[in-house]
Amino acid sequence: MVSSNQIIKIGTRGSRLALRQAQIVADFLKKEWPKFESQIQTISSVGDLNPDADFKELSDKQGKGIFTKALDEALLQKKVDVAVHSLKDLPVEMVDGLELGAVLQREDPRDAWISKDRKPFEGLEQGATVGTSSVRRAAQLKQKRPDLRIVPLRGNVDTRIQKLKEENDANGGMDGIVIALAGVRRVGLEKEITEIFPVEWMIPAIGQGVIALVIRGDDEEIKEKIVQVNHPLTYVEIQTERAFLAKLGGGCHVPIAGVAQMNQEGGVITLRGGVFSPDGKQSIKGTLSAPKTEAVAMAERLAQMLLHQGADKLLQP
Repeated sequence: MVSSNQIIKIGTRGSRLALRQAQIVADFLKKEWPKFESQIQTISSVGDLNPDADFKELSDKQGKGIFTKALDEALLQKKVDVAVHSLKDLPVEMVDGLELGAVLQREDPRDAWISKDRKPFEGLEQGATVGTSSVRRAAQLKQKRPDLRIVPLRGNVDTRIQKLKEENDANGGMDGIVIALAGVRRVGLEKEITEIFPVEWMIPAIGQGVIALVIRGDDEEIKEKIVQVNHPLTYVEIQTERAFLAKLGGGCHVPIAGVAQMNQEGGVITLRGGVFSPDGKQSIKGTLSAPKTEAVAMAERLAQMLLHQGADKLLQP
């Protein structure tokens, strides 16, 4: 519930990107309700407090939501009214008492290639070193270029770009990194991008490029306000992608990719999805289109198709 002095408390992680996303939300809310003030509160997640830890080790110890759990708790304890997330960090199953209140219009969901010397990806030498901690990106990179050496790379967007520029033994002298285009743009570092990967071979993560607003399910006052900033077409896209992921039932350590895109008229949605082995040697991919009113059913149908083609074996732990 909004406090009596008309302040909407927005919870966010403390990275440059997270704070920028929280400010975007605050600006939206201010435009809709000028009399309300937004107060951004920084809350550190397990993932933030352990910047060099392995994702799998962290989630094995902490359970789901290494980037969302602390914000979930702050919401449930009514320390904040809204939690701002990158949608791709949100588990498909929401925590009891919380719900996805709205999503903002999607930024470009594709992945970007940033190289140290502006060399295009296709121009990399045999055995080149590429940084990423995403199993999804690593699998698709290895599928495209089995010779690549993939090294773990965590940290904020600006931190990862800085690590690329630093030649040292820890990163083995990376030749380039792969990172979400949306994040690079939001922190104003688009000039660093060498090229943008097409979704035809580098399928994005579920929900990539989308800012999500999570709220308490019983907070009707906030719900009424937040729903008005929801972007309907983006919401259909992410519901499609999350239905695909839910039907597959894969864990967070399995390389699953999926991106739904609405046509310009807004009536037909196309979903491109894939499941990969971590080494990139095996992949099951597919694409389906349907009217947006049948988006979720279409997503479940595509997932079922991939499972029948052998994705169920790739999804086994």
